Amino acid sequence: MVARINTTQKLSSILDYNEQKVTQQQAQLIHANGFLNPHPDRITDQEKTQTFQRLNELNHRTSVNMLHITLSFDPSEHPSRETLVNIANDYLKAIGLSQQPCLVYQHHDTNNTHLHLVTNIIRSDGSRIPTHNIGRSRSEAARQQIELEYKLVKANTLTYQPKIVRAEDLQKIVPGDSRQTRAAMHTILETINREYRFDSFDAYNALLRQYNLFADRGNPGSKMHEKGGLIYRVLDDNGNKKNRGIKASSFPFKPTLARLHQKIEADKPVLQQELSRIQSRIDWVLHQSPVSLGGFHTAMRRQDIAVCLNNQNPGSPPSFIYVDNQLKTVFSQAGLGDHYTAEKLLSRISPRLLNQITEELTRHLKTKSLLPLSQLVKKQPTEENRLILRQRQKR
Repeated sequence: MVARINTTQKLSSILDYNEQKVTQQQAQLIHANGFLNPHPDRITDQEKTQTFQRLNELNHRTSVNMLHITLSFDPSEHPSRETLVNIANDYLKAIGLSQQPCLVYQHHDTNNTHLHLVTNIIRSDGSRIPTHNIGRSRSEAARQQIELEYKLVKANTLTYQPKIVRAEDLQKIVPGDSRQTRAAMHTILETINREYRFDSFDAYNALLRQYNLFADRGNPGSKMHEKGGLIYRVLDDNGNKKNRGIKASSFPFKPTLARLHQKIEADKPVLQQELSRIQSRIDWVLHQSPVSLGGFHTAMRRQDIAVCLNNQNPGSPPSFIYVDNQLKTVFSQAGLGDHYTAEKLLSRISPRLLNQITEELTRHLKTKSLLPLSQLVKKQPTEENRLILRQRQKR
């Protein structure tokens, strides 16, 4: 276990940091000590702020009165919520802060379990708890005692190396060694859930498809589907499933269906702000008058937008999902508006061949609900190619 203590005078900044993580479904308040309401989920933001402020105002000579503590565990360790709360309480007691109000947040934004503790150092009588050299004099001994008591990986042997992976650095998964595959899945899921915003579950899957991953709810009517379960599967480049799947709840940050729905709701304001930007870039592509599906695909890729075809309603024209890797947003065509449906765009690109292209799309999507446009472009109908050649010859 690694323990880090940061002192600050900015109560609002550390509360805002943790509460923003909660709003983004990347953290959860799991314990609160010293508050009137014993239930963490029922404590209001106002109560959190006022509880600390009342104590801090008792000592105006002390400006640095807040502590922001981080307790990090090895990726191989997945303590239960109860165990994490006990560890946090034992640590606070060992460093002399058990009588202070404290908020304990569990964060899910990295590939290892870790806690953020928000507390202060002004007692109820206005005196200040000394913190000089607290890391060496008290925290180090507390850490070592907790490692022994809870049989944790010792700090000097931790395999966890803090590293933030950017979406731009992610690579497609290549099915193979199960341990490497699981680690790659973890990195991809953690990164895209942190960096991307999407407007639906299908949009989320279109994003995953870029990395040969698929979030599987099970067949409608199945036990897993009815109970809201979710597993993540590895796909090959053709969209075929290559493993039995890993439960969403088994990943430390738990990208479950319930959390995905919460994230989708929380992301709506951000997506609304970005709506006009992606619309204008698609309009620019259409202004270039691409005469083929391949031309449309190439022009969209230049805008860093990947198009995925969705066929959730067999018999109806497939719909488009737009993955904007520049703005890190994913919109279904319903989210962009009627002007950006697959049917209308295909009509503008190649009006004479709309029905044929729609049939081709439907044929490819019979067994797979999602298909990247790049795969379909490789199999463009020869009749469309002939039309393109005739148009070029007339020029």
